[in-house]
Amino acid sequence: MGRSERRVREEIHDVSDDRPPPNPQAERLRLSSEAYARLLRWLVTERSVIRAWIYGSRTTGIRREPVKVGLPDIDIVVSIAAEPVDEITERFRLRDTIALIGTETERFHLGFDQEGSQVRAWRTGGVMIFQR
Repeated sequence: MGRSERRVREEIHDVSDDRPPPNPQAERLRLSSEAYARLLRWLVTERSVIRAWIYGSRTTGIRREPVKVGLPDIDIVVSIAAEPVDEITERFRLRDTIALIGTETERFHLGFDQEGSQVRAWRTGGVMIFQR
């Protein structure tokens, strides 16, 4: 095992005790029913979003580093329609609006499927939660 692989393994922590257990009302994801419902309502109202996945510790039960305050964020990747006139502006707008549905303990981290580093993360362990 190489040095970088060893470092990554040392950084992974089991976080099963600081998030909700797998929730059957939320695709067995580790988030509250309330957060899941808020997220689904947001996805339905955001017409530019055509698909969405949750990935990361809310699906796997592990994360790379412990969170010092509160729960780990809820990692989401969305595909947006090719329709927005200005895709960059639409991405900022979506990030602003999803921040409004988060709470102090359940923050949403939004990524886009066109971003290369995030593509591998959600494809390997993501759960699709929405498709228009």
